[in-house]
Amino acid sequence: MNYFDDLCQRLFNFIPTKQGTSYEIIVACILWLLNQDAKITHNHFEKSSFSSDNFQMDGLIEKEKESIRSVIEAKNYLDSKEKVDRADIQKLAGALLVTKDINSGVFASATGFTSKAQQYAKDLKNSKNKPIDLYIIRPIEEADTWGYILGIEGRIAVLGKDFSQSSFDIIFAEKGYDTLHAMGYKKGDSISYRLEYFYDEWENIIDTIASISSRCNGVGSVDFTSQPTFVLIDNQLVQVKALQYNIKPTVTQSKFSIRVDPVVYIKSDEPKLDIWIDSNRLKMAFTFLNKIHCWR
Repeated sequence: MNYFDDLCQRLFNFIPTKQGTSYEIIVACILWLLNQDAKITHNHFEKSSFSSDNFQMDGLIEKEKESIRSVIEAKNYLDSKEKVDRADIQKLAGALLVTKDINSGVFASATGFTSKAQQYAKDLKNSKNKPIDLYIIRPIEEADTWGYILGIEGRIAVLGKDFSQSSFDIIFAEKGYDTLHAMGYKKGDSISYRLEYFYDEWENIIDTIASISSRCNGVGSVDFTSQPTFVLIDNQLVQVKALQYNIKPTVTQSKFSIRVDPVVYIKSDEPKLDIWIDSNRLKMAFTFLNKIHCWR
């Protein structure tokens, strides 16, 4: 297996049975990432405008609004390490000559292009024939990512509240103490009570301990003297004037890491590109195009 077979297995969990298809799929994904307003078709057949011949193309880029139909040719010579030569470009140029509905070509190479191939592509553009743009789409190399930050690790400290160590004390109003005395409680008595709500004199809830806990921090008090406020003890409204609190802080720390996984390098003169693509973007493109082509 070569690099692009391994990449298909690692990112997409499958390897196409036909040799060379892994590279074609990855090229299609990359060209979609570069042209997300376009329709990308893999393994396209185009009929000759002058005969019954059919030309098999590795792909097709269509931009309806711009009247663009550009064929894709992808060559992966990683095993032989040979560059794409002029003959490969001429073969694609010949197909373009006899297909009227195609107006350009894209040639992707995993190993680059010979100087003769590059010159021939320039000659096509200068002669105003159907142009062929040359793309180097190859395995990532260490030098391609020099100067880039590919990972960040750090800690996040989250400040919270430790209610298990916090305390709340009710300060009763004079009328509240009178009510408690009338209920049979004496000074110094302990009252078992679940504090949840504060009421007005008609037993409507006007505040809650949960709300107070969420908006208050540290040591302080909530004043209830602006309006008569009560708590409910033994089904009896008992007036209060303040709630003193001591809310203890808690700090929770967690680690985080962000890593970028560059997998493919892309270079072309027209359009001007010198970039790399990471695994997440390639997976996103595959997921989108796989709905159309059902590669896996």
